[in-house]
Amino acid sequence: MALGNANTNYKDIEVLEEQLLQLQRSYIDLTQKYAKISAELVLQQDNFDDIKRLVKKPQVQESSPARKEAQRSKRRCISEFFQC
Repeated sequence: MALGNANTNYKDIEVLEEQLLQLQRSYIDLTQKYAKISAELVLQQDNFDDIKRLVKKPQVQESSPARKEAQRSKRRCISEFFQC
């Protein structure tokens, strides 16, 4: 009987290990999706803020070089993140 219990325990452990691996893969997948959606949301909010500023101030305003560089840097960082 001890051998039967050992085999049952071994199979139970294998099932639990497989479930753990599936959960880990799911977690990684969901984390990547969350990061992507969060980055897209930030870009949308930036675009929305830019549109609101244009509507409030219809005159054409040149962005400062520092702001332009900050926007380029943010976009570069986000695009590099999604290349992996």
